[in-house]
Amino acid sequence: MTLDENKPSSASVLSSAEKKQLRGLGQRIKPQVFVGKNGWSEAVRDTLESAFKHHDLVKVRFSQIKERDIKAQLMEKLAETTHSECVGAVGHTALFYRKKKEE
Repeated sequence: MTLDENKPSSASVLSSAEKKQLRGLGQRIKPQVFVGKNGWSEAVRDTLESAFKHHDLVKVRFSQIKERDIKAQLMEKLAETTHSECVGAVGHTALFYRKKKEE
């Protein structure tokens, strides 16, 4: 696995096979984070960070945002601010992955 120089060292670049496996796992989980019409906020980021304390894979639901471009920008911002990677998005949901820190 290689690291992208533009990303923090904690975020790894996943292969397409790894992303495919994670998307398969993500079909069975329920959304843990909900993003409303106000979009990104510190509270949304904090909720996602809290979910990453317990899970490697977190499903996010964009409940009242219809425009694809806005959703794409929000997904990019969430991935950037939480040092995670968006492994897939379908409709109003997206899956984010971040390897849990060893305790």
